[in-house]
Amino acid sequence: MENIKNLLEVKNLKKYFPAKRKKIREKKRYVKAVDGISFTIKEGETLGLVGESGCGKSTAGQALIRLIEPTSGEIIFNDKNITYGKKILKDLVRKEMQIIFQDPYSTLNPRKKIGWTLREPLVINKVGTLKEQNKKIDEMLDVVGFDSTYRKRYPHELSGGQRQRIGIARALMLNPQFIVADEPVSALDVSVQSQVLNLMKDLQTKFDLTYLFISHDLNVVEYLSDRVAVMYLGKIIEISDVDEIYRKPLHPYTQSLLSSIPSTKVDNEKERIILEGDVPSPLNPPSGCSFHPRCPQAMDICSKKEPIYREISKDHKVSCHLYK
Repeated sequence: MENIKNLLEVKNLKKYFPAKRKKIREKKRYVKAVDGISFTIKEGETLGLVGESGCGKSTAGQALIRLIEPTSGEIIFNDKNITYGKKILKDLVRKEMQIIFQDPYSTLNPRKKIGWTLREPLVINKVGTLKEQNKKIDEMLDVVGFDSTYRKRYPHELSGGQRQRIGIARALMLNPQFIVADEPVSALDVSVQSQVLNLMKDLQTKFDLTYLFISHDLNVVEYLSDRVAVMYLGKIIEISDVDEIYRKPLHPYTQSLLSSIPSTKVDNEKERIILEGDVPSPLNPPSGCSFHPRCPQAMDICSKKEPIYREISKDHKVSCHLYK
């Protein structure tokens, strides 16, 4: 994918949330949910974003498509800066960037039929006549494996996997280029997960889609992704090609994550790396390297100085003092 242009370029993106003050005169503090991440995604590529719960994955995905406003940084989409501004939000972002949410039970209006749900993006964006909208709805239903009778069904009449297929169809109604898939199979039965993942792969080929695939399931990420970015406490600490990072993880945190997988390309004879303690609070992150309180390979410098995010080998970047 060397000669393929970048569809998305993220530069030092931050999202801070103000924390409640315990005292009136207390200094204002912020939860650093996303703390200066940078990466690119090429056209037609799937970038997997992994990490423990609370590391900022979903916040990053929502900030990218302007569901929440970034605190600072830049988001370049198709060579256009979409970081701020209501006009570009309406004209470009809402049509070209969509999201598939994690929970198929809460993202569909229980009082509205499936046809209404799929028509809504077209109505809001004033796309097509009623006849053209109906045709588009039937086409999208067919693409995700349903017939036109599903237009008249309510969400409670569908299973979890079927609801998530409707969520995918809704995301495709405006023919977007880029989709954030925020743990789209984690709420589904294991038997259904593979069906939805295979559907997403087929749709990526059919519609030339580009994905940011957010998940904590490393087997799923390995199956669907071209590259993988590892996130810890609001920062990306390692990023590389999927085969490279699963074969030769560099950061101690990445090594720990991959050692927990029961069956992957990672050498299964490697010992399980158990991390001590919990993820620190993003309200008060540790000094230096944010991972050092839990790192089995921590050195004196780790608590004093934040490591530089550097390229160790071709397209393999890591933020760790072990690599200089």
